[in-house]
Amino acid sequence: MAAGRLVYLDTSAFVKLVRAEPETTALVASLRGAERLVASEILEVEALCAVRRARASLLRARAQLAGVRLLPLSAELRARSLALDPPGLRSLDAIRLAAALSIAERLHCLYTYDERLGAAARKAGLMVQTPA
Repeated sequence: MAAGRLVYLDTSAFVKLVRAEPETTALVASLRGAERLVASEILEVEALCAVRRARASLLRARAQLAGVRLLPLSAELRARSLALDPPGLRSLDAIRLAAALSIAERLHCLYTYDERLGAAARKAGLMVQTPA
């Protein structure tokens, strides 16, 4: 990873930083040198709900969230989400992709373990990482 670049994390990637999963070690190694982790502010709700469902540490999740810059769910971002292709893109994936695209000129890549979001992000011209 080149230092000085922004990295977007979706929930499927973020949760691996809180709860050990098979991909966690590779993800952590790949994130070394990132200037800043960013995500849509929907990450906070999604991640904390996922952590509670998994009975993982909410304290650890909140500590990890403190290191992520959350992009606001603005009217502009919501409008951009509605215009994304493919039209069948799930609503939260559309928000995630619109948020990533809003900082595309500074974004190094988007980390996701969701195949549909990854495909839509690649189609939109973003680099996608899925370290395993």
